[in-house]
Order: sequence, then C-alpha cells, then structure tokens
Amino acid sequence: MERGAELEPNFSGSGSDYYRAVLNNDALTDSSGRASQVAMTSHVNMLESRHGSSSSSSSSSGSSSSPSTSSSPTQSSSPSSNSTSSGSGATPASAPAPGGGATAAVSAARSIVNTPGVFYRHAGNGPTAYDCSGFTTAAFRAAGISLPRTAAQQSTVGTTVSISDLQAGDLVFWGGRGSAYHVAVYAGGGMILDAGTPASGVTERRMFGGASHGQRVG
Repeated sequence: MERGAELEPNFSGSGSDYYRAVLNNDALTDSSGRASQVAMTSHVNMLESRHGSSSSSSSSSGSSSSPSTSSSPTQSSSPSSNSTSSGSGATPASAPAPGGGATAAVSAARSIVNTPGVFYRHAGNGPTAYDCSGFTTAAFRAAGISLPRTAAQQSTVGTTVSISDLQAGDLVFWGGRGSAYHVAVYAGGGMILDAGTPASGVTERRMFGGASHGQRVG
C-alpha cells in the first residue's frame, strides 16, 4: 500500500489512508469488499510503468532534475496545504458560498442514509441500493440539481474548492479531477455522507484521509 500511495496521482495521504481509499474503489476490491491482491498488484504495476515513462521523458528532454526529484504523476499538495492540486494542475478558483440546493442535498443524503434497509451495491442507483456516485446523484436530484452519473464525471462539475475550504453540501472526491474514484457529500464538521463499500455501507461518518478536492455545485 505504501508504494501505491507514493505513485497514485493526486494522492497525498499515508499508506493507511491509501488502503481506505482502495476499499472505496470497486475496481480494486473483491466481491466481499476486501482489497484484491491481484487487482492491486496490477494497478501498482501500471502506476510504476507510468512513473517510469514520466521519468524517462524528463531525462530525455534535458531536464536538470535528478531522478529522485523529477516531476512525477504522484506530485500533489501536502495534507497541510491550503490549496489542492487538481487533475489539470490549476489552483482552485474562489468559489461562491453554497446555495440552498447544497443544504437540500445534505438533507436528502441524510434521509437516504436513514432509510431502513439501505445498503451499498456496485452500480446501485437506489432507492435502497447505491454506489458512491449513485448516492450523490440521488441526493442532488432530490435537491433539484442534475449530476452526471460517475465520480470521475462529477469531479469536474461546478467550482473546485480545496479540502480546507469545504462547506456543507460540497461534493468531496478521492482521486484527480476527471479521474476520481470515490465521491461523497460533505456534511460539515469533518463528516461525510456516502455509499462506501459493502462493509461500510451507506452512512454518515468521519471523512477519511486522501481526499483530493471538492466541487461546489449547489
């Protein structure tokens, strides 16, 4: 997990944070919601290959940086930074305050969480089974806001905000803009509402490490 955390683009957490993020990625877990060793090995090998290609390209271009300090796809802001890197490398713009739709989306998300028998299911769209982006889509739809279906698509909608500037009703992502693999509704006070994994279910919980950025759409 430590190597994956080092190489994953737009990830700045620890190995433990990376493991929790992996558990929210359907492509890297098995049917029981545990991290798949085969999928993880393949994923890290892919990251290694991209990292090697990037380093080779930097060297051939005549860069004066040494291999250990050359730019790689894994560079991102540190957890204590007040700004967050995006997939395009742009600094998040100044975002307007969340509107009434954001407040309504939090209420709708909390209502889903409190629905008896609600559970996580890959590609679930409701009304009782959801995956992460199916959950956010449903919550914002109830607030009168239309979102695209996947986390990757949702990660480019609205105005980008840094993790330190999140407000209730923002969407919060793990992964880069345009390539996010998990999304949740920020509930305020360091809490999120999300459909995580078969193990964590559909719940309100403390935001875990590795979040990359937020999008303000309400």
